[in-house]
Amino acid sequence: MFLFVLGIMLKAQENPVFQPKPELKIYGNFPLSFGDNMLAKAHDGKIGWGFTTSPFSVYNFKVGFGFDYTKFNVTDASLAGNIERSELLNFYGYIAYPFRISEKFELESKAGIGGNELRQKTGNNKFGNMKGTVYLAGINLEYEIAWPFEVFAGTDYVYSRFNVKSHPDYQSFFKNGSQLNCYVGIKFNMSKKKKNPQEQED
Repeated sequence: MFLFVLGIMLKAQENPVFQPKPELKIYGNFPLSFGDNMLAKAHDGKIGWGFTTSPFSVYNFKVGFGFDYTKFNVTDASLAGNIERSELLNFYGYIAYPFRISEKFELESKAGIGGNELRQKTGNNKFGNMKGTVYLAGINLEYEIAWPFEVFAGTDYVYSRFNVKSHPDYQSFFKNGSQLNCYVGIKFNMSKKKKNPQEQED
């Protein structure tokens, strides 16, 4: 693994198109589910958390992976089952593109795809799960406090498609899930800070 990372960094020095720009984002999120599906009709979203990390960029497109954990309290047992809560775990890869607005502000768009799992629980007991595919697209606004720390806020549209078998009349209700994930967090920008013109002259 160390040799792989070292190889990437050496290659990046030869090719400016491929650049190591490591960063880590940690955030809290709140889901807003909507549509005619089980998550929206039978659950109430609670605060969750997540992270994304990108080790390098290609043509200024950041490439990375992320993880989201979201908890939902069951509000309608007749639709979701006789359980207390559901937990949604998303694992995904993504690409993102930053737009510099000013010296301190940056707008970033993101798109990703991966896998997910919806776990059904009461207390510490698990009562089944559903696995599937997750697609997401979003945008966030970042503000640099002082290198390497930044704060950010944004929202992602998240579409889940679960691998579940049910009666054809209810297939779409249990198979699909749509939500907006609203989040705020802190970013650790581990790329070397660019010098301003005065520093370069010195």
